[in-house]
Amino acid sequence: MKTKSQTKKSDKVCVLPNEYLNPSEYIDNLVDQLRQDIFPLFKVKGFAPFTIARNIFCFIDHVSGLKYGNKKEKGYQTKRIKKLISEFANFDTYIQGKYKLYAPYIVKVYRHDLVHNVRPFPHEFEIIDKANKKQKGVSWFFVSSDIGKNYQGRKTFKKLTKHFKNTKNRKNLCHLRYIGNQIVINNYCLFFDFVNFLKEYQKLLKADKGLQNKFIKNYEEIKNNYFPINDFILDKRKDKECKIL
Repeated sequence: MKTKSQTKKSDKVCVLPNEYLNPSEYIDNLVDQLRQDIFPLFKVKGFAPFTIARNIFCFIDHVSGLKYGNKKEKGYQTKRIKKLISEFANFDTYIQGKYKLYAPYIVKVYRHDLVHNVRPFPHEFEIIDKANKKQKGVSWFFVSSDIGKNYQGRKTFKKLTKHFKNTKNRKNLCHLRYIGNQIVINNYCLFFDFVNFLKEYQKLLKADKGLQNKFIKNYEEIKNNYFPINDFILDKRKDKECKIL
C-alpha cells in the first residue's frame, strides 16, 4: 500500500531534489520564469530580438513535449512544436489562422536557426498568390520588440497579458505578416500569446485528471530520456577541487 507521501508525489513532478509540483503549479512556475527572465529583456537597449525569440522557443519546445510527448520518430519534435504554435491565440480565429499558416516557417527560421545557428540564415520560399501564381521570395529575420509609446501605463506583466488578448489592441502591430519579402513577427505578440496559451492549458489541466496524468508521464520521459544519470560518471580522483565527504 502506498503511503500518504508517496500518493501525493505520484500526482506531481520532481523539479529539484525534494521539490515537487503538480501540473498546474508547474505551469505557474513556467509563467514566473517568463515574467522574471524574459519579460525584462523587452526594456533593454536594442530590445534583444534574437535572445527573446530564442528563449521563447525553448519554452515552446519544452511545453510541446509536455503536452504531446516525445515519440521516437524522425521529425516528431518539429511536428509537435508546429502543432503547439497552431493552437496560439484561440481568442481570435484570424490570428490563430495566421499561426497555423506560418507555423512551418516560424519553426524553421525563429526556432531552429536561432537555437542551432545563433542567428537565422536567409531562406528561399515559394509564394502562391490569390491568382494561383507562384513566385520566389527570400526571407531574413525581422522582428519588432519595442514596447513603444502605445504601452506606456500598461507595463506590468499582468496588464500586458490581458492587453494582448484583446484583438483591438493588435490592429497596427506587424505580427505574422508578409512585408517586403519577409514574414514578420512581433516578439511582444508572440511572448504574450504564449503566456495566454499557458494559462488556457492550465485551466484544461485543472479540469482533467487524464491530462494531468499524461503531463506527468511526458515530464518523466523527458527527464529520464534526455540525460540519464548513468551517462555521466564523476571521477573524483581527477577533480582536485572536489572534497570527498
